[in-house]
Amino acid sequence: MARLVTALVSAFPRPLFPNCVRMGLFAFVSLLLPSTVLAQDVQDPTRPPVLAQDTVSGEPVMTGPVLQSVLISPSRKIAMIDGVAIRLGSKVGVYTLVKVTETEVVLRQGRHVQILKLHPDFEKKPVQTNRKSNSSAARP
Repeated sequence: MARLVTALVSAFPRPLFPNCVRMGLFAFVSLLLPSTVLAQDVQDPTRPPVLAQDTVSGEPVMTGPVLQSVLISPSRKIAMIDGVAIRLGSKVGVYTLVKVTETEVVLRQGRHVQILKLHPDFEKKPVQTNRKSNSSAARP
C-alpha cells in the first residue's frame, strides 16, 4: 500500500507555485473582477430624458417641455424647464411663462395654453377631516 501511495505521489509533479502564491494570485484576480462588472454603463440621473419611442412605428415621438422644479420666493418665481431656469414672464421657446405655482406652471402662446405639472402622475386631493367635536374630551 505504501508503494502505491509513493507511486501516485511521484506520478504527479509538484505544483508550479506554492500554495501561498496561488492563494495570493487568486485573491488579486478576484479583486479585479468586480471592477469590470462595475464599469458597465450606468445612466446619468442628471441627464435630460430621451424622446419616447412610438411602439407602433418605432419612430421617436416628440414630448413637450418637462417641468423639473419650481422656486418660489416673495421677490421672484422661477421654473426649471428642461434644465433651464425661467423667470415668470420670460420665454420658453415660443411660449411665455405666465403662472408658477407649487405644483405646476402655465405656458401661453396666444390662445394656446400649456400646463406643465411637476408630478404629472400624481394628483393632489384635499384631505377630508372629521368635524365632529368630542365634548367629553373638553371637560376635565
